Amino acid sequence: MRVLNCPQVERPARASRYALHMGKEPHQGEKVRSARQARGLSVADLAKRAGVDPVTIYRLESGERKPRAATLSKIIKTLAKLPKLPEI
Repeated sequence: MRVLNCPQVERPARASRYALHMGKEPHQGEKVRSARQARGLSVADLAKRAGVDPVTIYRLESGERKPRAATLSKIIKTLAKLPKLPEI
């Protein structure tokens, strides 16, 4: 059976990953970024200490991807072990 003159369904424009969070609670990646920066770590340093790929950290912080629960757990546990830098 063929359907003729079927209207195309338009998809809504895809919002940027930054616009999705404007005025809302920070997403997991933003929280990880602020915790990482508060401890004076680079993405590479955190990735090495947590045993994950630096691209994983980058994608999490940018909101590009959601990590697996085990990966996020490694990152959070690593950050929890490290002291924050004193504020100047």
